[in-house]
Amino acid sequence: METVLTTQRRPRRAGETVADYLDSLGVRDARVHRVAALYERAHYGGDASAADADEAVQAADAVVGETTPLLGRLRRSG
Repeated sequence: METVLTTQRRPRRAGETVADYLDSLGVRDARVHRVAALYERAHYGGDASAADADEAVQAADAVVGETTPLLGRLRRSG
């Protein structure tokens, strides 16, 4: 999702937390914030389950599919 946000908006700045980045962009989609929270918990806390990973992937796939029409069409046809 960060790649999509970077392409559509701007890259995350050095030292900018994921939460600060999303807030600065005005991202309101709860799925994006959930993926960010899961990422930070896994990356910094080392605490992620397979279910967390599955949830994050499903949410990211849905958001990317909705915000990038070509990828969304490819995902639905595959």
